[in-house]
Amino acid sequence: MFSVSPILSSARTCAVPCVGVATIDIDMTDLDINQCDQDSATDDKNQKKLDIFRGTHLCPETTKCEQIIGKGFTTGAYLCVCLPRYYFPDTNAEIKAFSGKDLETYFRSETSTENPEGNLYRCIPCARGCETCVDGSPCLYQSSDSLKLTMMALILLNVTIVCCLSVATFVYRKKLNESSDIHNNLRIAHADLLPCAMELYYGRPGSKMFD
Repeated sequence: MFSVSPILSSARTCAVPCVGVATIDIDMTDLDINQCDQDSATDDKNQKKLDIFRGTHLCPETTKCEQIIGKGFTTGAYLCVCLPRYYFPDTNAEIKAFSGKDLETYFRSETSTENPEGNLYRCIPCARGCETCVDGSPCLYQSSDSLKLTMMALILLNVTIVCCLSVATFVYRKKLNESSDIHNNLRIAHADLLPCAMELYYGRPGSKMFD
């Protein structure tokens, strides 16, 4: 609301000038404030005068601002929704987004000085290989460390035995009449390289699990 006081009469014959007051009251309670970023050509065409508040939201970098229509002329009328590859910390929440009103209150409080980064309002990265997620469940096959160590031990044992057989074959080559030395060495080399090739690909999953 603002007031003006224009002079209605400036006649020189008046001992006291006649003055009037005009008052204009504009109700802005039903006008929405959009604090989200302006990031599309559609927003450019539909830009309004109250869009001067664009980009003043407090959403963290792991979220995206979404305006809430119908909140009126007030700040914090937006939600901070997690970006793809991130998920909301409270997996049981009905609305998986941070309230803009809560963020505005937090950053104006003394608590924000202790935690200026606002880590309480950050989404959590999804597991490796997930395009979207609702929790920290893996999207790719997760190998077991204990199983991997067991397999490694068995492979090393196999390589050791094969190496011993190779040495024995070379030492007793004159007594082995079953086949030629070349064939024996080829069999041993194949048995030695096979577990080594498995080790090269072990622990490198590349396909998603079936639902």
